Amino acid sequence: MTAHQIIRLFMLSMSICMIFGVTLGSALPEPDSPEDSSFLLDEPADEEPSTRLQQQAEDNASAIRRLAEVMKNMVTVTANQRCLGTGTSAQQLTDSIKEGFSVLVGAVQDLNTTMRHFNEDLSKRTTSAGATVFEDDGPCPAPFFLAGEDCLYIETETLRYFDAARQACIEMGAKLAEFTTYDHFISAVSAMDMHEDAELYVGGTDADSEGNWRWLSGRRIESIPWASGEPNNADGRENCMAFRPSDNHFNDIPCSFRKEYACIRKD
Repeated sequence: MTAHQIIRLFMLSMSICMIFGVTLGSALPEPDSPEDSSFLLDEPADEEPSTRLQQQAEDNASAIRRLAEVMKNMVTVTANQRCLGTGTSAQQLTDSIKEGFSVLVGAVQDLNTTMRHFNEDLSKRTTSAGATVFEDDGPCPAPFFLAGEDCLYIETETLRYFDAARQACIEMGAKLAEFTTYDHFISAVSAMDMHEDAELYVGGTDADSEGNWRWLSGRRIESIPWASGEPNNADGRENCMAFRPSDNHFNDIPCSFRKEYACIRKD
């Protein structure tokens, strides 16, 4: 092997190490730092398959970082021996790099396989209401999920007043939720972890005629499970409908309150 070929081999090896050592080392989270593992899902302790896959992914990522570091150090040390003037033959270096690179590629493939299985497991997770969540090939586009025959989205982080919530749903290709039956909606919301005072705007209002509750589509609202004593228009301006997860009933509230909301679409 000529000196020129050795230099080219060094440069190729260093590039490989820098790509897999530096890029992977900085991009992949440390297994001892759960808060950095954004690409992994924290699963309940009783979900053994997902926990096992998560541990495998962490182990593979750690092994890749260690292997890349070893290869980088090996090439650096050998290069410092002034073009193989001492210690290591060209053939030994070539064989070591080939072996290390083969192991590295295998580790990357193992990690990809593990994460594919993990994502497949994630896509099959369902709520206790039987609503499939974020299933790529399901009947509802993410972030909507299937509840009965409806594609439902529940916003709990950004609170909006009624008209703003209505517009946000429209921008998602949906509308503020309205129903013919309520069981699937109530079951889906009940399966979520929401704070005690949460109220979700749905698409019901009596703003046009007090006491004449209609969906925004104009359809009359019938047989809705109002909370006890509701709707009562307590302050004379409670013209918008909201669902209370705390008691699984509906309530009338002022449309100017900033609340959670539910969007619905049919595809």
